[in-house]
Amino acid sequence: MRIAFFGTPDFALPSLQALHAANDMDVVLVVSQPDRRRSRGKWSPTPVKEAALALSLPVETPDSVNDAAFLSRLEEAQADVLVVIAFGQLLGNTLLRRYAGKILNIHASLLPHYRGAAPIQRAMLAGENEVGVTAMLVEKELDAGDMLQQASFSLKDEDLSTVSKKLSVLGAEVLLDTLRHYDAYYAVRVPQDDNKATYAKKIQREDGLLDMRKSAPMLVRQVLTVKEWPGAKLRWMGEEYKVHAAHAEKDVDKGEVGEILRADKNGIAIQTGEGLFVVDMLQPANKKAMSVGAFLNGHPVAPGTKITPWENA
Repeated sequence: MRIAFFGTPDFALPSLQALHAANDMDVVLVVSQPDRRRSRGKWSPTPVKEAALALSLPVETPDSVNDAAFLSRLEEAQADVLVVIAFGQLLGNTLLRRYAGKILNIHASLLPHYRGAAPIQRAMLAGENEVGVTAMLVEKELDAGDMLQQASFSLKDEDLSTVSKKLSVLGAEVLLDTLRHYDAYYAVRVPQDDNKATYAKKIQREDGLLDMRKSAPMLVRQVLTVKEWPGAKLRWMGEEYKVHAAHAEKDVDKGEVGEILRADKNGIAIQTGEGLFVVDMLQPANKKAMSVGAFLNGHPVAPGTKITPWENA
């Protein structure tokens, strides 16, 4: 099978590598986003472009995949199927018509839930117990095409990087299986129920604000999701701190929401709407992340003080 592969970030790499290694697949073209300018006039290729070049695969990085010049280049490649994974450009009507029923997308959610830009993050922030991938046909509407196959696993106390990596590997497995049995899956494809669809909007800075009115387990999940960006933040004594690691405990002696009940080398325990949110590692402004024990050596914290609520939380 001749494959044109459209992808950009690290998430797409296991699928590209699996296709390249497969004896029954031929990656005839890799398409990725244009290089990005870094500081001092340097340019950086996308992870997919970098990997494709290392594999000696032909690569195109058009500003728009809908331009006539690129469409001509794609036609020259004579691809049987287009595979699209976290590519970052919308495919126009010409592409959709020309390859109707032959554009396969691996989306990192159990559709129709979490269509959109940040399906993994939104599933984690919502407290989902299960995450997965969907092999679907690409249509004009965002992530709304017919589904060919899904696979999932239970979500544990893992950070975004770990969950994303596991989903990317699962996506590669689903991709190969779907392609190898494409006609069979296509014959029993399932339309999505738009009434059950949810939208996974892009993560914003406010998604990092820790609101102690939430439950402790949800706050821990929030830290695991956003600690890399935009950072999980709390405010205390007029200062902002990023939380890099935390765990949840059940209530023992309840206090007011936001009240610090204890502060020692085992963590800073804060009363939440349900349970205790215990900070294990934090980062003061303009300093490196440190353990709570190291922080308390120079910043004693008195039990009974309160975390300041965010005005927009």
